[in-house]
Amino acid sequence: MHDTLPTELSVGTTELLNAVTSTNEYIVKNHASMNMFVTVFMGVLNPITGKLMYVNAGHETAYIIGKDGIKDRLKPTGPAVGLFPDTRFKLGETLLEPGDILFTYTDGVPDARNSAGKRLGKNWLEDFLNHSVSPAGELIDCIEERLSAHRGNADQFDDITILIAQRSPQA
Repeated sequence: MHDTLPTELSVGTTELLNAVTSTNEYIVKNHASMNMFVTVFMGVLNPITGKLMYVNAGHETAYIIGKDGIKDRLKPTGPAVGLFPDTRFKLGETLLEPGDILFTYTDGVPDARNSAGKRLGKNWLEDFLNHSVSPAGELIDCIEERLSAHRGNADQFDDITILIAQRSPQA
């Protein structure tokens, strides 16, 4: 289950919502004239139960990857931070089973371009994640290798950030 307001709030979720809401109001109040905004994926994971409560404020879809590929897509639960005053961000909820991987990234990953200007693309990334059963460390190494091979000598025009967290297989 995800993208709904849970009936029972977990430890840290009030702080999570307050952090995103306060940041939104600060950016709207102080930087609206500069058209500043930021996408955010932020969550609170209970390592014992695997329950992940999150806010995806206009960020790229995050993925939960299990032994058979993509199990869940954590799509935006609200707009990017700084676009609209008084925004109410929703909490999403999902579960990481023992061994599952949370994979998040910035748009610089699929937007990575080679010397001919061709983007790597989201289709490649999703296909790779759906067929990968590697541990988290190997997964990030494989993606970095593919990004490097795709870019070749082309300049990096955007940030490339990847965050992977894997729940212990012995939970």
